[in-house]
Amino acid sequence: MIPAVGALVLAGVVGVVNLIILLAVLRRWRALEAAGPPAAGTFSGVRIIDRIPAFSARALDGTAVTERTLLGKETLVGFFSTTCGACVAALRTELVAP
Repeated sequence: MIPAVGALVLAGVVGVVNLIILLAVLRRWRALEAAGPPAAGTFSGVRIIDRIPAFSARALDGTAVTERTLLGKETLVGFFSTTCGACVAALRTELVAP
C-alpha cells in the first residue's frame, strides 16, 4: 500500500511541475505574440542593409579586420567573448583544428 501511495504522490508532483512549466511557456508565447512579428529583413533590430559600426579586430590568422576591409563583400561576422565558456571552447576547437 505504501509504494502505491508514494507512486501516486510522485505522479502528482510531476504533474504539477509539468503544469507550471506549461503555464510559463504559454505566458512567454503570449508576450511574444503581443510584441508582433519582426519587420521583414531584420534580426535583433538590425536590418540587412544597415551599415556596420566602426570596429577593429584580429582574425584567427592574425590579420587585422575592420569595417573597411569588409566593404563590398557579403560577410558574416562572429564575435566571441573571452568570458563566455562556450565561446572559449569553440575558439580552442577552431585553433586546434587543421
